[in-house]
Amino acid sequence: MGLRENFITGEHTIIAPGRAKREYKFIKLKREKLKLVFVRLYDKNPKFISEELVENGDKYAKYGILVGIHLFPFLCLKNSANILKFDDDSPTQKINDEENGIFGKHELLVESENHDEVMGDMDEKHIKRIIDAYAWRYEKLLKLKDVNYVLIYKNHGKTSGASQKHPHSQIAGLNIVPKKIIARESQSYYDDGKKCKYCKMVKIESSSNRNIFVDENVVAFCSFAPKTSYEVRILPKRHVTNLCELNSDERLSIAKAMKKVTLKLKELKVDYNFFIHSGISKMHLNITFRTRGLMPWGSIEWGGLELSSDIHVVSVSPEDAAKFYNDKVEL
Repeated sequence: MGLRENFITGEHTIIAPGRAKREYKFIKLKREKLKLVFVRLYDKNPKFISEELVENGDKYAKYGILVGIHLFPFLCLKNSANILKFDDDSPTQKINDEENGIFGKHELLVESENHDEVMGDMDEKHIKRIIDAYAWRYEKLLKLKDVNYVLIYKNHGKTSGASQKHPHSQIAGLNIVPKKIIARESQSYYDDGKKCKYCKMVKIESSSNRNIFVDENVVAFCSFAPKTSYEVRILPKRHVTNLCELNSDERLSIAKAMKKVTLKLKELKVDYNFFIHSGISKMHLNITFRTRGLMPWGSIEWGGLELSSDIHVVSVSPEDAAKFYNDKVEL
């Protein structure tokens, strides 16, 4: 595995050939095979599960929530892989030191023991347990010497990047902070650096015709300027930077919002990704859902225009998308 940095933008690409060995299975595994998968993920084999996970993961495991080291990780702790940088002297200069390498920890979180279950099928308390497990791993990974940022994300369905149907999400502790997060951190505040744009968004969307879930803790709404149709953003009303700062009631509110979104996406029969962006120091915690495979021919809504310009065309307005989310579920 290695890291390459774009000479112009500074954006990163991870080269991980081992990921190509993943099996893409979207068929239901036989119970015996599924049991083997769980045993493989959750035993005391240090290749897959650390002693810390075995010791502290039991409170989640009894609910079918398991955390293990990804079998095909794109990150490893104390990795000696290379980073290739382009410069004027040597277009393929090879830097082979830990300061510039890509390393960290890539974990898999199994959300349920039920193979065909999606988040929308789960009860709100179970989804809250998943959020609790995210927060547990976020806190633990950030304490590692080689981790400076933690990404939490889920790929659901073939067109989302998922290779397995069984409900799961992924947690990546990185030694680098993604350029996108660095940029978003500064963009999320007004010029004086004191007023948070996300906090203003909370006030606006709590009473807009784009909101789909509002309570005393959280607002969920269809993004005003989405990158995909039916895109949803979830924001805690209180200004917090990460999941660990949320109290139990706030986590339950997020679970309720996530259940509503994923249940309606199940009705829509569409793939999706969601990701949790935490602040480096002060950015408002935010969760984004983006649909995939929405077009009749099975592709995402991004084409040459979107990829070349970052200007996005969507076929469903956020106001109409909100009406869909607020309608009664029809499965």
